Amino acid sequence: MFFVKKCITYFVIPPGIFIMLFIISGLLSKRRIASITAFVSAFLLYGLSIEPIKDFLVYPLEKQYIASMCIPSLSGKNAYQGDVAKKLTTIDAIVVLGGGVYENGTLKEDSANRMFAGYSTYALTHKTLILSGGSAIGNVRESNIIYTMLSQLNVNKNKIIIENTSRDTLENVHNVMKICKNNGWHRIALITSAYHMPRAVKLFHASSLHVEPVPTDSKLDLHYTVYSFMPKFSSLGNSSKAIREYIALIVLYIMGN
Repeated sequence: MFFVKKCITYFVIPPGIFIMLFIISGLLSKRRIASITAFVSAFLLYGLSIEPIKDFLVYPLEKQYIASMCIPSLSGKNAYQGDVAKKLTTIDAIVVLGGGVYENGTLKEDSANRMFAGYSTYALTHKTLILSGGSAIGNVRESNIIYTMLSQLNVNKNKIIIENTSRDTLENVHNVMKICKNNGWHRIALITSAYHMPRAVKLFHASSLHVEPVPTDSKLDLHYTVYSFMPKFSSLGNSSKAIREYIALIVLYIMGN
């Protein structure tokens, strides 16, 4: 009974309901091209909304960072896999890239996970935190929100620098470079979501900074049950993030970066 209830739920809320509507539209359509379009749309939407396909898209972006993933902890101890903790002893500053904020001032999932990874790194190293992230399309500046939350976690306010004008990763890099240059810093711990790390590292490597990647916020499941093949909006969202990263990396390649 529980299984049936869950299955029904998955297909009466987005994206499941839209998949069903596409299928019904395809079955009822009298025009062949419209029917094919509807079925193809249902197939693509279903694929992008299930965990195995989401992982298929995300894994190439995260694979090189799986072994060094940061699992945030309040003390900073045991938060890092591999030899990341040892490498962090040589950094000058910690850079936390924003990952989005709601207009009500609540951090989105990516930003929250990056913030906690930043806190763990600060707890371990006590280096200055550079919070980089403004507002791309809204009015709330994400680095300001992260600053408030870190202050509530008793991070020394004198150890936090707010950079709240960046609207994208490229602007993050330019503005962080200026801050580091003004302070004589050359080695940074770069904290962002694992799927975003390849592009962020690529852009930061074009600068004069030495980057120690501290990936967090993994979107991978890798272990599946029957429910993994049910369409979920979370999987669709993460598939979309992966596709966006591939497009951005292609653009960087075309531009010669």
